[in-house]
Amino acid sequence: MSQQIRAYRSASELPFSRWIKGRSGKFLMRLLPAYATRIKAAPYRQPLNAVGKLIRNGLFFKAIEDQDHSLITRFLGDYWSSPVSDEFYTGFSHRYETLFLTYHSGIVRETLKAVEDTGNNYQQLVELGSGDGKILEHFSKELTSIPAFHGIDMNLPQTENNRQIYSHLPTLTFHHGDAGKWLRDHASPGTVVIANGGVLEYFTRPELLELLKFLAAKCSPCVVSLTESMAADHDLATEPATFPYGYELSLSHNYPALLKEAGFTIHYTHDRLTTPAESDDIGRWYQVVATA
Repeated sequence: MSQQIRAYRSASELPFSRWIKGRSGKFLMRLLPAYATRIKAAPYRQPLNAVGKLIRNGLFFKAIEDQDHSLITRFLGDYWSSPVSDEFYTGFSHRYETLFLTYHSGIVRETLKAVEDTGNNYQQLVELGSGDGKILEHFSKELTSIPAFHGIDMNLPQTENNRQIYSHLPTLTFHHGDAGKWLRDHASPGTVVIANGGVLEYFTRPELLELLKFLAAKCSPCVVSLTESMAADHDLATEPATFPYGYELSLSHNYPALLKEAGFTIHYTHDRLTTPAESDDIGRWYQVVATA
């Protein structure tokens, strides 16, 4: 039976199996404090036995109890920068065809419309979390007036692979590192920022709000184009807060509230639940295009 991928507003809302693992992990943290400290420093960049994995669950559990979203995003950042994340790129290499082209590619047209409506004088398009580069290439073929397309990703092997695959396309450049820092170091009026497939869920709400305010202040005219996953039960009308959600415990943000608070004007939104063909559980994708 299908279940919604829900937000966890408190640790008590976790699925029972996850709750048991979390409570057991917290108990082990007290028994093995030195081991817990080592795991907290590098939760995915080191091999863990069964006890270590329970402790990692305990650390996640405590972060939800304490509403410590910075710890959650640091742990998930450790995952994406570790060799363990290669399993994602290998197992989901079909996402461009089965997800983006099938359900989400209409946002490219809406992004182009926002660019044209705001003067069509843009100098760069930056993708946060560029993955295998296919979506950045897709945007480059449609937004042909933009001279430079930059993909930023935390996974070094994937970035190096993209540099080889797309070496024949001089307008595409791939960079390894922190996307927020790269944007701050390369701020320019006339910037389009895109994120697709669940990227900003690894930012805390204060981090994301600060980045959006920076873009509105330093990169105007600026277009932000997002396709992000979020909790199916996150009420955008009444819940401006951010919550952990889903199996990963990544963060479900209220994107329209954040964009408006940062000074953006929203031009387009599309909010949809996943189909049975996509997943056994009911997820949610939110698309928005905004300008500043």
